[in-house]
Amino acid sequence: MGRGRRAGLRPRDGARPAGGGAAPPGRNTLLSAPGSPLVVVDYAHTPAALAAAVSTAADLRPCGRVHLVLGARGARDRWKRQGLGEAARAADEVWLTNEGSHGEDPAAIVAELAVGLLGSDARVQTVLDRREAITGAVDTAGPDDVVLVVGRGHETLLQDAPGQVDAATAVRFSDADVARSALGSGRRRAAC
Repeated sequence: MGRGRRAGLRPRDGARPAGGGAAPPGRNTLLSAPGSPLVVVDYAHTPAALAAAVSTAADLRPCGRVHLVLGARGARDRWKRQGLGEAARAADEVWLTNEGSHGEDPAAIVAELAVGLLGSDARVQTVLDRREAITGAVDTAGPDDVVLVVGRGHETLLQDAPGQVDAATAVRFSDADVARSALGSGRRRAAC
């Protein structure tokens, strides 16, 4: 989403792939239902990518709020956790959650993300169960809002959802499928 903005594209154009083809799954995947928020599922997993994604999400619905579902992988890239939290400051509401802990304590990972959010105006809550975090964000967002679910994108296995340590025992989990389910069962509200 961020590259399109830098290239001068409008937000609605930046959400579509160049050349008119379909976006790869989990890359700026847009989901919607009447009377519900727009949900964007994206792989943004670096501080710079997250900052661009949050900025573009805000442009997609200028009169709404940005609800961000954010986690970080365990057992790798520990250096970027605080930076992800700092990039999340631009969101209105942040749901910190498990993204696959790979044997690391999910609460400790989320605590490192939260350091970057210290002093932020964003409403921050921790919901370690990723399904509950995505569903909660969709259910509390208004029809003019954007729910941005980042980090896993196209991935369909959640490793270390308590006790799983390798792909053979990982839990099947798709951010987009969970968001679609939440959109399908959510309450409908009139837009402003």
